[in-house]
Amino acid sequence: MASLIFALKRIDVNVEVTNEISSIKEASHIILPGVGAAKNAMMRLRQKELINEISNFSQPTLGICLGMQLFMNASLEDDTECLGIISNSCKPFENQKDYPVPHMGWNKVHFNTNSKLTKNLTDGEYYYFVHSYYVPICNETIGVSRYTNDFSAVIERDNFFGTQFHPEKSGLPGEKLLVNMNLIPAIDLLDQKCVRLLRGDFDQVTFYDKDPLQLATHYESLGCKNLHLVDLNGTRDGASKNKSIIDSIIAKTNLKVQMGGGIRSIESINYWLNSNLSKVVVGSYAIEETNQFISSLDPGMRSKIIIALDVLIRDGEPSIRIHGWQKDSKMSLIPTMKLFIDNGFRDFLITDISKDGTLEGPNIDLYDEIKIRFNEINIIASGGVSIFDDLIKLDKISLSSVVVGKSLLENKITEQEVVQFLQKG
Repeated sequence: MASLIFALKRIDVNVEVTNEISSIKEASHIILPGVGAAKNAMMRLRQKELINEISNFSQPTLGICLGMQLFMNASLEDDTECLGIISNSCKPFENQKDYPVPHMGWNKVHFNTNSKLTKNLTDGEYYYFVHSYYVPICNETIGVSRYTNDFSAVIERDNFFGTQFHPEKSGLPGEKLLVNMNLIPAIDLLDQKCVRLLRGDFDQVTFYDKDPLQLATHYESLGCKNLHLVDLNGTRDGASKNKSIIDSIIAKTNLKVQMGGGIRSIESINYWLNSNLSKVVVGSYAIEETNQFISSLDPGMRSKIIIALDVLIRDGEPSIRIHGWQKDSKMSLIPTMKLFIDNGFRDFLITDISKDGTLEGPNIDLYDEIKIRFNEINIIASGGVSIFDDLIKLDKISLSSVVVGKSLLENKITEQEVVQFLQKG
């Protein structure tokens, strides 16, 4: 259980461990972990009067290891009647030479369908298993592994999903299974006001009659868990006029706040790393002082940094701009990303400047190319998102997150669509 909680917190998921049905019903997603024997697990569920409740869950529900097996009609382990969500019965592995029971260790999984659970995953990767009983292949099987015989490694039926392996112990492939693309609303701050720029041009600024704290609170009420703040005074002038607002949003909401803009020294980076920000977004300084930036950060702190790379496409080549997009860094996107990846950075905010603030749609081809080249990182898309369908297109290429600003402020993406997207499986 501890490893699962740690894995979920690592990907910024708010976790509550509970067997109280009132709390479970309020959850956006549910995980049924499982360790031990089927008979004992079913007895505990029966004692808590959860058996009928689980069958009626409408939220995306993931069963892990024994949790997946409990979705079946029955298990031959102590002839146990299970939840009956899937018409199948768990069987024991037979001890054979070179195949000791329990099946314990790493094994390949092959996917036989395109599922919203497995869309981020690569066919044939290895996952970590510990089990003596297995679910035979059935109509709900979407991932297959083999140990003495083929068995169901991943199942799906409606809003119920299951993995026989432990995603929390399966490294990056397991982490990717737990992640769906996240929608992150953006608030750009200039002189303590909420604004948007067109293509990063400070001469083309739109002011919105919205209080930044109230707007952040509103996004939280829709179900958003994260917020992206941009300090445009810091970006333009190198000095912030918005610290009090940033501190207020952090203090008065439960949002996980990531913030960038004008963070151009290791002292500034350390200040925000020691604040209550969830993550610190660094762009120009990381590009201009790359060696100093990397060497000054302890490897354990690099997971709290998002590398912001703002690009213009010229002759098909994305080049990086810095200082509020006003200066050409003379650096190309792909080699620069590889440099940071090789030094332990995993989170990247990629903005196509030509799209930002235009409502013309995101640069799908750019993000698709990055995803193909660097499948092991978290890509946050930014720029051009205008309608709900843009979110769906980005989700299909398995990005980590998308930052959305102007389309929310101008109701191009409605509140109902935000809620719908956040509640997707």
